[in-house]
Amino acid sequence: MQSGSSETNSSSNRDINHVRAESPQITTAVDAIFSTDPVKAPAKAPPTVPNPAAKTERDKFVALAVVDMPPSIISMADALAKVDRSVVPYTSHGADRCYVFPEPALLVNTTPDRRRKFLHHWNLVRDGFLYVLTQHQPQLLSSQEWRDILEGLVTERGPARSRTHRRSSKLEDLIRPALQASNVASIEGLPVSLDRLPHFTVEETCEIVWLVAETGFHFEFCALDRRASGKDRLDEVRACFAGHMLVGAPLHLSKQGWAAPALEERHRYVGQTAFLMLDWKTKSARPDIINRVKDLHFRWSLSDMQLLKTAVCRHYTQAFWEYFGHAAVLPMRLDHELEKEDGEI
Repeated sequence: MQSGSSETNSSSNRDINHVRAESPQITTAVDAIFSTDPVKAPAKAPPTVPNPAAKTERDKFVALAVVDMPPSIISMADALAKVDRSVVPYTSHGADRCYVFPEPALLVNTTPDRRRKFLHHWNLVRDGFLYVLTQHQPQLLSSQEWRDILEGLVTERGPARSRTHRRSSKLEDLIRPALQASNVASIEGLPVSLDRLPHFTVEETCEIVWLVAETGFHFEFCALDRRASGKDRLDEVRACFAGHMLVGAPLHLSKQGWAAPALEERHRYVGQTAFLMLDWKTKSARPDIINRVKDLHFRWSLSDMQLLKTAVCRHYTQAFWEYFGHAAVLPMRLDHELEKEDGEI
């Protein structure tokens, strides 16, 4: 791969222009991704016949517990594991099972050498995909398409008219704007050979995965609120995140907002989310404690805050399943000490 700038294996987004996150085009980008109305699902899910030869996929409703994954936010992870998947989702649209960024576990749930390859390839194109998210026509990609990108399989391959050839040709066209934004002049060098791959520390790996998870969570939250409320209120959704940013969140935010160590600090963001949930239409009943946020004079005790946090996490993960038919990407936290970012003293 040829690039107009040198690459490093640092996962910090110090080189990302944070102004992008406040771009007025963000609203247009969210519209472009999530404006499609959900397709009504059948009253009953069609029966499936088990295929004994098929590989057993990881249960995405259970947090991946490996050293290279950032720690989960426990209340979120517990809620995801308790989603009632017997509820038939509203949607059967294939695009609703796609992602703005790779599913976080995809980056690390593999062999050590393959993990190095995935992380390096992602670092090469990450800034380009962040930039594309601020533009008018960003793309949602399937898990398989993201896997191909992480493998470095981004050029046409396979026999003509084969499924592999069609998918690779489509993928090359889809990601070209991101490659150009990453200052990548040629993709002929992909995949990068094993002897040229850098090594990543556990801390660097966790930082890369954290940014992927945080960005995915922000955009999925926007999508869910748009679907469930029928309202266009991006600024109010931003207030549910530390820093009020959708794209390019700096690493120090990994210890704030939903990841803040103190319950009182988290309550501000949990309460804002609960307030938005008052307008959500869902198949599952909204927990009663969420209704208390309507009372601006209610004095929240620590036990009440804990109950609200648990209820909001449960309602969010369940509602996401009902509208999109797959496990939500959830925010994580970073426990290790962070290096100072540019401009910090």
